[in-house]
Amino acid sequence: MKLGKVALKLRLNNNTRFEQRIFGAADIATLKDATLTEDMAFVIPLNDSAPPNTGDNHINQLVTEQFGVIVALKADIKQSDKTHLIPMDLIHNVRDEINSQILGWKIPDTDDDTSNYEGLIYYAGGTLIDINRAWVWWQYAYATTLRFCSPENTADEGTSELPAFLRAYAQYVLNPDDDFSMGGRSLPIPSNETDAEQLVE
Repeated sequence: MKLGKVALKLRLNNNTRFEQRIFGAADIATLKDATLTEDMAFVIPLNDSAPPNTGDNHINQLVTEQFGVIVALKADIKQSDKTHLIPMDLIHNVRDEINSQILGWKIPDTDDDTSNYEGLIYYAGGTLIDINRAWVWWQYAYATTLRFCSPENTADEGTSELPAFLRAYAQYVLNPDDDFSMGGRSLPIPSNETDAEQLVE
């Protein structure tokens, strides 16, 4: 997954409340139990899935990749908020900010990529991770598709390392007691007749 490109896109022009406070999966383990002072976000891989290959003599698979944007948001639960619904409204607003940056965006390919992204990023759902009086941890899930593909007629069935087939050998056991119907002829076959080895180079 090219999640570095996703994180950079979210950081672009500081168009979300997180500005440059958007990090990767390695940072979340450190910060999850720390005392936070600002809202922040983390881009993490979730999973990918692929159907069976559809090519008979080549590879053709459309892979669906999912990634998550986990956010830590100040809950700001106050005595006046008897319903404690203000943090839930905040989740809605933050989703709109993230969607404005990556929803419908196609991850760009680079020259060293062995597979190409085909689909646009789409929303795949949200999950509550943790909530307390100080912070809300929420995960937004997104997905996109890429294709694994190879040229046709390039399947290697294990024959590439075999030597060239240039000659075939035949071995006959001639038994004069066997009676074959050969147009009146019988075994053994005279040694001066053509054998199989003479028919190949």
